[in-house]
Amino acid sequence: ALPDALFEYLEKEGVEYVRRSIAYTNSKNYENYPDYLTTVLRNNYGKNYIPDQPDHATLPATSYPVSV
Repeated sequence: ALPDALFEYLEKEGVEYVRRSIAYTNSKNYENYPDYLTTVLRNNYGKNYIPDQPDHATLPATSYPVSV
């Protein structure tokens, strides 16, 4: 279930991981949001997602900027 997945990934991967996953899921506009967000969290689909970029730009994993 979604609440369990959120808590699991908050603890396991941290706030930024979950925040990026939510932003990525929001950009996709799926009908079944809870199921898709759970899938995104489990499979790290949002790993290269850069929120607030035109056309939801992504960068290759080797070029992903690291925030401090």
